[in-house]
Amino acid sequence: MNTVKRIAFDGVGIALYVVVSLFLSFPIIQNWYLSLGYTVMVVFLYSISMADGIIVGIFGTALSKISKKTPA
Repeated sequence: MNTVKRIAFDGVGIALYVVVSLFLSFPIIQNWYLSLGYTVMVVFLYSISMADGIIVGIFGTALSKISKKTPA
């Protein structure tokens, strides 16, 4: 796969992961949430490549945790 395509796919995957995790997370027990952003990571792991899935998972999780507003 072309390097530019791979970087573009990773960027799209990270953006999808962040959006899905911010808007589709459900509380289970007190501060534990079920985040459906993991499905985006799994799709990238199986359809693109394992390395791209890992990149999407790491950067997507970091960005979603930074941008999520939680009470102090």
